[in-house]
Amino acid sequence: MPDNNKVVMAEVNCREPGSRELSKIHQAGAGGWPTLKFFNKETGAQGANYVQKTKQKVCDEMKVPSMVASWIEEVGGLSVDLSAPSPSAPAGDAKQQSTASSEL
Repeated sequence: MPDNNKVVMAEVNCREPGSRELSKIHQAGAGGWPTLKFFNKETGAQGANYVQKTKQKVCDEMKVPSMVASWIEEVGGLSVDLSAPSPSAPAGDAKQQSTASSEL
């Protein structure tokens, strides 16, 4: 969420040598790929896994902007406005257009 310094999205490629230890610690791939985790005050450094909401594959489920927004709202207590364009997203790019606001 580029508009909010309270939300950070990150990707770790577990195939890269520098990421293998982190992948082991967080059991990446244990429930299938991709492994989505979130970290907040309640989960601490261990984080918690994303719980799938539909029968779609996680990678397909999370392509839907409203599903991503719902997850952020659920685990972070944030209000997400999908109509507000992100400064890093070109106009019309629905995948990147979102704004979140609140405290984690």
